[in-house]
Amino acid sequence: MPWDQATRKRCETTINEKVRIIELRTTGMSFRQIGAETAISRTQVAEIYRRWTLAILLIRP
Repeated sequence: MPWDQATRKRCETTINEKVRIIELRTTGMSFRQIGAETAISRTQVAEIYRRWTLAILLIRP
């Protein structure tokens, strides 16, 4: 997750990070392991995974 240099806070998660979370989860990694690897909190990882997989299911014909 990128950092805003002016405010020293994290910026919004990028598309690449979200795709990486989905990839890691499909390989069998836990949310905690993904969070440690990507420096994103476990709860945020779980929320991203839930929202993106739901969106993928809704898009498929």
